Amino acid sequence: MFDSMVFSTRQKRRTQRWLTVPMALVLHGVVFGGLILASFMSVESVPPPPITISFVSAPPPPPPPPPPPARHKKTTEIKPKEIPKPVEIVQPKIVPEEKPVPITAPEDTSEDDGVDAGVEGGVEGGVPGGVVGGVVGGVLGGMLGGVDGGMLDQPLYAGIGGVTNPELVPGSKKQPTYPEIARKAKVSGQVILQAVIKKDGTVGEIQVLRSPGSKFGFDEAAIAAVKQWRYKPGLQNGKPVDVYFTIVVDFVLQ
Repeated sequence: MFDSMVFSTRQKRRTQRWLTVPMALVLHGVVFGGLILASFMSVESVPPPPITISFVSAPPPPPPPPPPPARHKKTTEIKPKEIPKPVEIVQPKIVPEEKPVPITAPEDTSEDDGVDAGVEGGVEGGVPGGVVGGVVGGVLGGMLGGVDGGMLDQPLYAGIGGVTNPELVPGSKKQPTYPEIARKAKVSGQVILQAVIKKDGTVGEIQVLRSPGSKFGFDEAAIAAVKQWRYKPGLQNGKPVDVYFTIVVDFVLQ
């Protein structure tokens, strides 16, 4: 009997030891949970942080620049011109004793034997610049042996020195042959020539003054045609002379 009682008490003690441990853990957990819950409940709510809102506006425009300083015009003072005062002419007080003697030009005692710039061997009525052996009334610059109003055999210019223009003889003007090169190229133009019309009315030396183009054969065709023309020669003092004459030859493409 005692043995059974001892055994039963031991079993009870053992069962109590096993029960106390979990109960202690549960109690500790309840205590800690209560503390934590109490701490959450006791913490005050944190207010939200203040939000600062600032309104930024555009800066005002800069002030206008100050106006430039006014330029002062320089005023130039016009000074009146000083008029020189007339100087009074004062007669000398002392009168010279001797009066100046007027100078008289010496008398020309030489005889008038000729004109100024004359040469030895000249004739009465000659002019300065003439040559010995010339005739009275000749033209300066002429040559010995020349005729009155003539200039040797050099051609003259019509309209100068009383020289008349040559006149074309009707029926002698032959039309120039149109160059074949110019015809194919469809080129037309005008050839201006300076020819010497001789005393007998024939055409002498010819010079081309203007041409639409020598490569088209206009110059040769114009000269060949003019060489066949005949003129009444130009006259000087009623005598036929060689005259420079301008001739125009037209080439018209038909």
